[in-house]
Amino acid sequence: MPLAITAGLGVVAVVLLFAFGVGGDGDPGGSVGQDQAAGVDEDQGPGDGAEPAVALPPAVQSTGTIRVETTPAGAMVLIDDQRVHNAEGKPQLSPCVVTASKGAHAVTIVREGFQDQTRQVTVSAKEVDLVFHAAREGASALLATRWFSDARVGEPVPIAAANAAGRPRDPWLSSDGLSLWFVADGTGGRGVYFATRPSSFDEFNHPQFVPITRGRDRRASPSVTTRGLLVYAVPEKAAIWGAVRGGPLQPFDDKQPLASSSKTSPRWTASQVLGGGLHLFFVESVGDVAKSFHASRIKTDVAFGPAEAFELPGIRPCLSGDGLRQYVFDGKTLVRWRRSSLRGRFARDETVAELELPDYVDDPLARQFAVSDDERWLVYSGGPSATAPMMMVRLHQRPNRGTLVVGTPAKPRPVVAKVDPKMSGKDREKKSAVKLMVGPKALAKAVKESPGKAAKSVKITELPLSTYMASWQKLLATRDYTAARSHLAAARRNPVLSDVDGLLEWDAQELASIEMFWKEARRVVSEMKPDDPVRIGSVKLKFVKFENDNLVCRGQAKRVERPLVKMAASDLVGLVESTLPAGDTAAQLRLGVFLYHDLQGRGSSAARRLQRAGPAGAEFLDRRGLRVMAEARAEIARNRPERALPLLARIEKTYSKTSAAKQVAGAWAELYSLAKWTRLGSRKWEVDGVAWRAAPGRSAGSLIVSPREMPGFDLSLEWKTEGETGQGGVFFRYAGTGNPTTGALKLQLSSDAGVAADQFSTGALFGVTAPTDNMAKPNGQWNTLKLRVDGDAVRVEINGRRVLMTTVADPDRPSVGHVALDGITGGITYRKVLLVPLAGR
Repeated sequence: MPLAITAGLGVVAVVLLFAFGVGGDGDPGGSVGQDQAAGVDEDQGPGDGAEPAVALPPAVQSTGTIRVETTPAGAMVLIDDQRVHNAEGKPQLSPCVVTASKGAHAVTIVREGFQDQTRQVTVSAKEVDLVFHAAREGASALLATRWFSDARVGEPVPIAAANAAGRPRDPWLSSDGLSLWFVADGTGGRGVYFATRPSSFDEFNHPQFVPITRGRDRRASPSVTTRGLLVYAVPEKAAIWGAVRGGPLQPFDDKQPLASSSKTSPRWTASQVLGGGLHLFFVESVGDVAKSFHASRIKTDVAFGPAEAFELPGIRPCLSGDGLRQYVFDGKTLVRWRRSSLRGRFARDETVAELELPDYVDDPLARQFAVSDDERWLVYSGGPSATAPMMMVRLHQRPNRGTLVVGTPAKPRPVVAKVDPKMSGKDREKKSAVKLMVGPKALAKAVKESPGKAAKSVKITELPLSTYMASWQKLLATRDYTAARSHLAAARRNPVLSDVDGLLEWDAQELASIEMFWKEARRVVSEMKPDDPVRIGSVKLKFVKFENDNLVCRGQAKRVERPLVKMAASDLVGLVESTLPAGDTAAQLRLGVFLYHDLQGRGSSAARRLQRAGPAGAEFLDRRGLRVMAEARAEIARNRPERALPLLARIEKTYSKTSAAKQVAGAWAELYSLAKWTRLGSRKWEVDGVAWRAAPGRSAGSLIVSPREMPGFDLSLEWKTEGETGQGGVFFRYAGTGNPTTGALKLQLSSDAGVAADQFSTGALFGVTAPTDNMAKPNGQWNTLKLRVDGDAVRVEINGRRVLMTTVADPDRPSVGHVALDGITGGITYRKVLLVPLAGR
C-alpha cells in the first residue's frame, strides 16, 4: 500500500485478592503495568505479529493495606472510585482494613447527611493508617450523583453532554474513564470535542471544542496519548493528524500530519494511537475491502515508520491504552482479545458482556464504541444515521478487570505506649487554663458571648519586578511591540529595578529577535507570487497579493483577506519556516522566541524550534528559569515565603534542567534561616547551618521570636531532643515580650518517647488538650512537626500522623501574635524551620 508517513508530534491494576476476568496485561516474563505504551510500548518497539496467539494468565501485582477509621463508625468507604466490599461482595463499612494495590490512591468517606471526606494515601508494604474525624453536616456530593445512587447494569442511557454537541460519533474514553472524546458537527464547527466528569459516578460536563481540528471534511476516531497528543483521522483525505497542547488545562495550539496516503481512492475510516504515542493503528477502506494497518516509531519526536497490514480482531481499533487488549462488539456481544506483548498476536480471551441494545446499528468501518479500562462502561454511537445518539451502558457494578479492593472489619487498635510514672501527668506541674475553651462547641459559645475581631485580610503589594514582568509578557502576547519597547525603556530608568539590569538586557535581546521575525515574515509574503499555496488554519488557499500589511488569498468559494498581524502564530511560522535553509539555528531561535511569547509558553511548538536553535535556544530556556528565581529571591528577601514557595515549586517542575534549579537548595537555606528572628533571654544558641541548638540546662526567657505577628500560619520544622529532661516547643499568639506561658498557647515537644499521650506530652496543647498519640521518637532522632493555626482552629501532625485537631477560643487572649521557639529548658535542637502565613494574612 503506498503510504507516506510524515514527521510526528511528540507526543489499577491489582489485586490480587481475586483473579477475575483473566484481566490485567500480564506478560509471561513478568507483570505488565497499566500503561505499557510508556513502558513495553517504548522498549519492545513495533509489534510485528511474530509471536503466536496464546492463552494468557491473569496478572498479579503486589498489594498493601489501609486501615480506615471514622468518627462515628459505619461510613461507606471508597478507594478511588470503587466502593469497598468484603470477600462475599457485600459493602464493608468503617472501621475496616482495605487491601489495595501499592501506589497512590484516594480514600473517600461517604455518609448520609454529611459532606464527603477524601484523603490521598500511598500504599506500601507498611500498613497505612487513616483516621477521619467527624465530617461537617451537609449533602454528600457522591450520593447525589446519578451512577452512585442508580447502579443498574445493562441499561443504555443517553449522554446528554455529547448529544448536545450535534451528531456525535466515534467515542474514545481515557483510561480513568473521566474524559470522553468524540467527533461532532457542533456549533463550534466540525471537528473533535471532549467532555469531562469529576468521577465515574457523575454525568459528563458540557463538551468543549478543539478549534485546531476544525475543517470541512469529516473528522473521525479521536484518541489521546498520556502526554497529550490528540490523534484523529480525516477519512476522505486518507490522512491522520496530530494536535498537541502544553498541559492538560491548556488549549491545543499546534498540529501536524502524522500519516497520509499518496492515492485518492482509499478512505481511512478509523484510527487509534496507543498511550505512549509510539504505535498507530488505522483502517483503510477501498471499495468493499477493509484492512487494518499498524505503524510505529522508536521515539515520540521522530516520524512513524512504514505502515504494514496488521491482523486486528474486528478490523477497527478499540484497543486498551497499552495495546495488549482489543475489544470486538457487534451490538450484542462484547468480546475481549488479548496478547502477551506488542509483538504478539491477539487470542480470543472471553466475553465481557452480553447486551440488548435495540438502537444500535453496526457501522463496522467506523470506530463506533469505546470500553473503559476497568470494563465497567461501554460508550457507543447508535450508528451512521445523522440522528443516532451517543449512549453509555454500565456493564458491571464493580471493575471487571484490574483492581478489586477488598475490606475486612478492623480489629481494635492495640495500646502501644506505656506509662512512665516519672513522666506521667500525675507528677507534672499542671497549668490552669480556666478561661480557655476547647472544641467546636466552646468556640461557638465564645463567639456568641464575646465575639472577637476577625482577622483582617492583608493586601500584599506586588514586587516591582513581578509587576514589570507581567506587563511585559502581556504586551508581547498581544503583539503590542511599540508599547513593549516603551515599557522596557521605563523599566531601565526605574532605580527600583537597577539590580535586575541583566534581566532587562535579556528582554531587549528577545524583543529584537521578535521584531526580526516580523521583518522576515513580511519579506517572505511580499516575495510570494500569484497562486502560490498558502495555508490558514486547516484551509489551503492560493496567494493573490500582499498590500497595506494585508494578506489576500482566494479559496474555492471566496477571497480571504487577513491582516498579517492578526494571523495565527502557527500560520506565520509556517510561512517563514518553509523558506529557511536547513541548519539555520539563528532563524530557528527567532521562530522559537516569537512562538514562546506569542503563545505565552503554551504548547510544544516553541520548544521544538528552540531545540533546533542549539545552545542559543537552551540559553533562552535557561533564562526563563533564572527570571523566576530572581522573583523568588526577592520575595524571600522581603520575608514573604508564601509568595516564594510557588515560584520555587515552578522552577523544580518546569525548569528542572536549567541553572535556576541548581540555586533552589540555596533558596531553601534562605527560607530556613532564622537570622531575622529575634533572640530573647540569655541563652547562647549553637548555630550550625539551619540548625539551632539549645544545650541542656535552664535559661529563663530564652526564645527565638518570629519577625512579625500572624493570625494564621503553617509552621513546619524538624527537632530532636537530648537528655531525660530535654524539651521545648512552639508558642503562638505570643505578644513578643513578657512571659509566654501566661499569655500565649504552646505546642509541647519533649523527650518522652513511649510515654502515654496526655495534655503535657509531645503534641499536646500544653496543659489544655492531649494529642491522640504520642509520636515522639527516642532522643537523638529527628522528628517532623507540621502546625497549622487558622484563627481558632489548630491542627498538628507529628512524624506524618495527625495527632491533634481542635479549636480554641479565649476572649482574654489575642487572636494574633508572634510565633516563638522555646529554648527555656534546653536539650532541644530545631532545624528547617519554615513559617508561612496563610493566604491573605
